[in-house]
Amino acid sequence: MDMQKSFPSMKPEATNDKCEAILRKMLEFANSGQPVTLEDDFGDYSATIIVGGGHTHVGIPGEDGTWELLVDNLYNSLHGGPGLSWHPQHPSSPDESSSE
Repeated sequence: MDMQKSFPSMKPEATNDKCEAILRKMLEFANSGQPVTLEDDFGDYSATIIVGGGHTHVGIPGEDGTWELLVDNLYNSLHGGPGLSWHPQHPSSPDESSSE
């Protein structure tokens, strides 16, 4: 996959800060013994992130998706904000009533 073609330049102001916060949170999980995996979802600007025993889907595939939206979704999901789904026992789950 050509990363330049698939993921165009980010807006530097907010997106770079969010990317740094995402990486820091992923390292925090990994260093606490919770495996972190990014897997394919529906391609393009979407992914499935698995942390420990839980997962969520981020981004939107196809023409409606953008790099910025993917970064926002991933940031929010890892930092207790809205995600599409989390296993109820996941440490970043906003509450225990989350469902897909």
